Amino acid sequence: NKILERYVLLINDLPGIRAKAVLIPSFETRGASDLILQVVEDRWDVTGTVDNRGTEFVGPGQVQLSGGLNNFLGRFERVSGQSIVTQDTDELKYLQLGYTQPIGTEGTTLGLSGNISWSSPGSNLKPFDVEGQNRALTLSASHPIIRTRRKNLSVRGTLNYKNSSTDLRDTLLSEDRIRAARIGVSGDMVDKLRGISLLDLELSQGLDILNASDSGNARRTRASGRPDFTKLTMNLVRVQQIKGPFRAILGATGQYAFSQLFASEEFGIGGVPFGRAYDPSEYTGDHGVAYRIEGQYAVPFESEYLRSLQLYSFYDNGSVWRIDHSTREARASAASAGLGARFNVMNRVSGYIEVADPLTGSVATRGDHGRKPRFFFSLSATL
Repeated sequence: NKILERYVLLINDLPGIRAKAVLIPSFETRGASDLILQVVEDRWDVTGTVDNRGTEFVGPGQVQLSGGLNNFLGRFERVSGQSIVTQDTDELKYLQLGYTQPIGTEGTTLGLSGNISWSSPGSNLKPFDVEGQNRALTLSASHPIIRTRRKNLSVRGTLNYKNSSTDLRDTLLSEDRIRAARIGVSGDMVDKLRGISLLDLELSQGLDILNASDSGNARRTRASGRPDFTKLTMNLVRVQQIKGPFRAILGATGQYAFSQLFASEEFGIGGVPFGRAYDPSEYTGDHGVAYRIEGQYAVPFESEYLRSLQLYSFYDNGSVWRIDHSTREARASAASAGLGARFNVMNRVSGYIEVADPLTGSVATRGDHGRKPRFFFSLSATL
């Protein structure tokens, strides 16, 4: 029954809820069955993560703590939070708070979140006393049009309010004030080829309201950046079971801008999942495309403690284009490859170790070592 399937899945979508429908013989009607809904509720969750995915200027070591409270008001709401600090806490401090609330019985959700961060890059930039601050508010709404085990389709809309600034020795160097409306659609489908396809599209429109950056402001992060920008982004993922413990993941992403963007709206290559050997957003531009290929092997074994071990190898490649290339190259590209292992211990501790090689471009913050392979790790614990 598709209606029953939809509502059981919508119940599972509620924060902290795990529900399973079970059919048992009816005690009242011979030959009939009764439907029993088994529900388990988690009222809170906490996850801590340590990794080295930062940069030489901000990091590279990072500590992240995130968690949430579920249904404490009895409305199936979720209050969540996240904080990130670097190994030198002066280099980066980030704090995010969010609230989500289901509306009605059809899966509609409203959300409100805000974040603030302070940065003071170290290493070679420390003598220049560079300081940055970012503040953002986001109002969101989403609705599942199709909700089944084999295919899903949802729509969303968001309103963003974001201010960012950078000071150089207490003098304002750059400032962006972005107001934007975004609409998106995402879907996934399981097919007969034993694979899952996922697609996400989003259209973003900058709004020249609420004291947004003026087009003539000389302190914009991009000289020709427009507050009323328009851009379209796309993400596509294919997860394909091959045979036995072997699986492949294909991914692609892209962005097209109809005018020059501010720095934080640009398409970036670097970091996970596109450009893993490079620093986050090592190369940025108004337009961009990237793709990745990953082969995975689930090691077959039985262990009371080590629940899963996966070996993987990957290759990724991407390019960005700049509308205004008076101060930067018109195009930049980067490719990387590597291998690693992911593990899960008692469903509480998980992580990975990885070696990634920058094949084409150089990692700017590493100087003479910018073309050498890099080692990454991540370790997470969940309560």
